[in-house]
Amino acid sequence: MSIKGLFILLILLFLNLNLHSEDYDFIKYELSTKSNIVEVEFFNKFSGIMVSESAEIFYTTNGGKDWTLSDFKIDFTPKALAYSVSGEAVIIGSKSTIIKSIDYGKSWLIMQYDKSSEIILNTIISKTPFEYFITQEGTRNIYYSVDGLHSIAKTSLDGESGQYKTYPNILNKYDNQIYGAGNREFERSSDGTDYWNEGLYKTKYFQTLERLWYTSSIRSNYGNPPANIIEAFVMIKNVVLKFDGYRLKPQNGDNFGDGNFDIIYQNNNFTSQILSYNDNMFVIPDSKGQITYLTNVIVENTRVRKDSFNEKKVQVTDTTLFDYFQIKDNKAITTSINGKYFMYNNSGVTDSLIIDTLGFNSIDTVDNDSTDIIIDDPKDSTAFSSSNVIVYPNPTSDYFTIEFLEKTEVESIQIFDVKGYRELNYVLNIELDIYKIDLRELQRGTYYIEIITSRGVFHKKIVKF
Repeated sequence: MSIKGLFILLILLFLNLNLHSEDYDFIKYELSTKSNIVEVEFFNKFSGIMVSESAEIFYTTNGGKDWTLSDFKIDFTPKALAYSVSGEAVIIGSKSTIIKSIDYGKSWLIMQYDKSSEIILNTIISKTPFEYFITQEGTRNIYYSVDGLHSIAKTSLDGESGQYKTYPNILNKYDNQIYGAGNREFERSSDGTDYWNEGLYKTKYFQTLERLWYTSSIRSNYGNPPANIIEAFVMIKNVVLKFDGYRLKPQNGDNFGDGNFDIIYQNNNFTSQILSYNDNMFVIPDSKGQITYLTNVIVENTRVRKDSFNEKKVQVTDTTLFDYFQIKDNKAITTSINGKYFMYNNSGVTDSLIIDTLGFNSIDTVDNDSTDIIIDDPKDSTAFSSSNVIVYPNPTSDYFTIEFLEKTEVESIQIFDVKGYRELNYVLNIELDIYKIDLRELQRGTYYIEIITSRGVFHKKIVKF
């Protein structure tokens, strides 16, 4: 190679290293609490929720720049948070608690709560704003709802007794099924020794659970869980990977433990969480304040190639990281102890949320026996006009038009009834200046439109006559 070529190569390498080092430049922030922030989720790049272990709920409408403490408060320990792009969020936890918000975390409804209950609900996943799947800690009980949590049914993995620990469920977009994993400790009657087993199940219609793989009789480690017992799992495309807190291993064959000695990746610090994004990246926040990114993950013949990872470790802090959320490709948030959280944003753009005053004004809290979500009737006008959008005609008998004064990328348009049920959902991800929406299949009445765009989120009330 010539000296000139070598010089150019060194410059490119230097620039690449600098750009790469800036990818994850986390900045520390603090909320108005000293509790640990254990859960964080974003509905879109503007609206998000954070939850502390003392049940304080914070919400943002400007991409995490500012956070507001919700005035909702009941005595329970939160365990999990689920959300949907429609603005619904559900938090579950101790005392059999299920609370729900339909306005991005500002107001909350108590769907289920028993202050004397010892039931701990510990994982939740939402397929749609109507379908929820919840597991109960220390048992094999699984709860599900197909009507937005207004009614909740219960099933079980099988009839065996014993403690059962479950882990966050995953909705696999490739087969539209929910996957879940767990383990339990039991005493083997033949020798009186404590053992563990673990397994993976999937379900599509909630009532029916299909157990896929399991291991049995993993001997306890001097009274503690075995070193290789599952702590979390992750899916990439249709491949299941088991994570034991340090090591990432494949699931091979019929036995969930067959891949125990086929280690794909090993982390230095313990963690019970691993996440996947965009079908080619794993993120591991750990107990020593470090985040590990494994990028460019390659799957071949249902196996993950060991040599396909690009590994990058980022030391965010010197304390435990609890949760992580990739808001968009160049923006993420991770949570820590004593109200601390950390964000990086390399987009060069300050996110801002545009909410018109004609949208959702308020949501009244309802008692536990009610199934209605009461939405105040806001003032209306013939045309909804913000900085660059008009909705017309209103009222309408069949169609209405959303017109932007310039081409705007629209991610989705959703229609809700006055009880908060989603009636129509158009996932678009296209850039036009006029969108025509068909309401002919809906009954006469009042509806609320939510338009999620690249410029912000717009709300509007519309009447069909």
